[in-house]
Amino acid sequence: MSEIRNARSRLYDDRSMYFEGVPLQDYVRRFGLTKQAYVNNIQYDSENEEDAYRRAQETAQHGKLGHFAPDGVSDPNYSGRKAWGENLSWGLDFYGSMKGWIGDEEAPLRSARGYFTEEDSHLYQILNPSNLSFAYGEAPGGPYGIVGVMTLSEYHGNIDYSVGKIGYSGPSEEEKRRAAEEEEARKKKEEEERKAREEEEEKLRLARKAHKAHNKHHKVVKALKKVKAFNWALAATIATVAIVVIAAVACGIWYFLLRKKKRVELESSEDIAKEASEEKSEEKSEEKSEDTSEDTSEKLSEENTAETSEDSTEDSTEE
Repeated sequence: MSEIRNARSRLYDDRSMYFEGVPLQDYVRRFGLTKQAYVNNIQYDSENEEDAYRRAQETAQHGKLGHFAPDGVSDPNYSGRKAWGENLSWGLDFYGSMKGWIGDEEAPLRSARGYFTEEDSHLYQILNPSNLSFAYGEAPGGPYGIVGVMTLSEYHGNIDYSVGKIGYSGPSEEEKRRAAEEEEARKKKEEEERKAREEEEEKLRLARKAHKAHNKHHKVVKALKKVKAFNWALAATIATVAIVVIAAVACGIWYFLLRKKKRVELESSEDIAKEASEEKSEEKSEEKSEDTSEDTSEKLSEENTAETSEDSTEDSTEE
């Protein structure tokens, strides 16, 4: 809080510092505030701090240089919260962030006569008397290794640090003790969050490793299934080819035997026909021989008859 209060106190006294086109002093008086009230009546807030850490983690998650929700597209969600907005920094710790938000933007705010621009927006919100409480949080990650967030609220905070207040001579022993306890609690919280992140990262790493192993096993099983399927297909193909070959051979043998059978039957038919022809020829020869014998017998008979007749004639004549 001391950096914010010191900036408000110093620039309030500077009549050349304008805010919304008028000197900062005049603008603050319009709110009915004295310098002391303007500087001293701002507080730190634990709820705003929760939002600061949340927004730092969300910004580190999407990794973009801008005010976005975790998806990197939507607006930040402050629904139902005391804070309404934030200042962001990348790659800087708390003191580096405050220097960037205050010291580096003072000249641009002067040039703009105190009007809100992209170059002076962080300092504008720090000086804006409407903002009554603040908080800071950071998280590792993002494009520059760390994200810093200061949340802004128009409601009073619940922790009123004395450091930086006008008329403040130094912290009392009670304030020192409280500050030490809060610092220790903050460090403890950061350490717990760091360990939680590391555990989460380790779980994620193991999950990815297991996922890769599962994918590898799945690929092996899939490959084995493919090989098995290929073997089955190959076996089926071989069996089919074997069946076709056997069928072809069987058909060939059957055709060969059929041809042989027909050839044998044909030869048998020819032999039978030949035998029949020979038998017929023999029968004809026998018939011819018989005819010839009969003719010869007839001739001989006729000749004998003739001779007998002649003899008879001769006998008659002699008589």
